Amino acid sequence: MRNKKEKKKKFGFWQWIVFGGIFPIIIVLSVLLAIFSIRGVNIFEEVEKIPVIGSLFTDENSVGTTVEDLENTINDLQAELKNEEAKATQLQSELETKENEIAQLQAENERLEQSVNELQSSNTTTNTDWDSVVKTYETMKPKDAALILVEMDEATALNILAELTEDQLADILEKMSPEEAAQFTDQLADLADNR
Repeated sequence: MRNKKEKKKKFGFWQWIVFGGIFPIIIVLSVLLAIFSIRGVNIFEEVEKIPVIGSLFTDENSVGTTVEDLENTINDLQAELKNEEAKATQLQSELETKENEIAQLQAENERLEQSVNELQSSNTTTNTDWDSVVKTYETMKPKDAALILVEMDEATALNILAELTEDQLADILEKMSPEEAAQFTDQLADLADNR
């Protein structure tokens, strides 16, 4: 029997803490929570207002705790979304404008390339034709060439004479009258100075 009495009398350190400290605190907090709830006071909101203790119970990562805060956040996000949509629309229209400009420039570039190709082929044809004219005068008798050159346009005659070799030129000028030969020689000299 003595063992039973000794066991009853001996309370451990942890038993004193649990039965003497923790349980009474839990009972007091439960009673206070019930009283505040009956009065319509949300104790958790009230605790957040206390400077030091309130920071322990608030969640700093939360966006907003009230419906008003959430509505404000939603409105801000909707406004930001509208701004971004407007920017996207503007950028889309700028992109379409630039694409149209690029298409126009490409069409203009193709047209110019076609014109250049036509001019080059025309120039090649003109050069070929001109060379054949000069060859014709090279193969003519100097007397016949002189008679024709005197009668034609001076600029054309001068260009033909400028393309001939020195021997052919001398033979043709020899068959011209002295005045005509002097005139063509003078113009050939001016032409040579300008080149």
